[in-house]
Amino acid sequence: GMMLIMFGCVMLHELGHSVAAMRYGVTVPNITLLPIGGVASMGSIPENPWQEFVIAICGPLVNVVIAVALGLWTRWWPSWHDVFVVENIPDRLSAFVEIMNFRLLAFNMIPAFPMDGGRVFRALLASFLPHERATYIASLLGRFIAMLFIIFGARYSLILPLIGLFVFFGAGYENRWVRLRSKLRGRTAGEIMHPVSAIVGPDDPLSYVLAIIHSVPQLDFPVLEDGRLVGMLPRDAWMDASRMRFDDPPVREIMDTHFITIRPHLEIARMIYDRKLQKQDCFPVAEDGRLIGLITRADLENALNPAQPPPLPTNLVPPRQGLTIDMG
Repeated sequence: GMMLIMFGCVMLHELGHSVAAMRYGVTVPNITLLPIGGVASMGSIPENPWQEFVIAICGPLVNVVIAVALGLWTRWWPSWHDVFVVENIPDRLSAFVEIMNFRLLAFNMIPAFPMDGGRVFRALLASFLPHERATYIASLLGRFIAMLFIIFGARYSLILPLIGLFVFFGAGYENRWVRLRSKLRGRTAGEIMHPVSAIVGPDDPLSYVLAIIHSVPQLDFPVLEDGRLVGMLPRDAWMDASRMRFDDPPVREIMDTHFITIRPHLEIARMIYDRKLQKQDCFPVAEDGRLIGLITRADLENALNPAQPPPLPTNLVPPRQGLTIDMG
């Protein structure tokens, strides 16, 4: 019973974040409950300091409202105490929930990423400092607090050093991500895409794909049917099929029909950060209904750490069909 109540309070906490985030147009595809708390998955975190402050503070505010409401209720209606008595807990259920919410509040307001307090602190700093500088300072404070948890926490509880490790790596990750996003600011998909050297049709056999992979500078293939993009055949799909299947299936049986087509002006930082885009390994790039290029994970990694591209082979396989497609 106590665990259900605790998870219920954590869920309400995360709903507070989610409602505030959606108010600013941020998508929240799911909420995950964990033994140490909850995580509201968001498509992005706004760089606007006020918006980040509101999103971060709304979760703890839910815990404040719950605790204060219970405190006032039990004090205004003392007879309510007699309704709920919990075995092995020295105080009544209302007091337990009240204390638990204040503990959730105190824990989440630790000024360190990825805790809410770290985001609140960063938002306050970002109101008069550049966002990247504010993140750096907030992450330093977070890692300092984490080290205190790791060094001195074991005297009181084994869970505190684990929390310290969680906070230490979370603070470092946030700082690295913000620096990365600043580095990529203004760079678009059109700058890193590579041209389409070969396409396949849905009725082409797997053997055809295996025959051309050594002749083209790409390992992921758009699938076109009657001039329309109907699927993507990523490297993992045809490699798995070549290992697991003993027949020669057509491309339509192994292609991915759930894919996202991006436009050349989309920022690279969003491609890396957006959770929906993280699930895709190869992106077709289209403009005005025309397939104009591809972006793979290797292209994104090269944008982060530029390297000299290998020379392109000269014996390219010509496309099987025209590359003008109807994106509708």
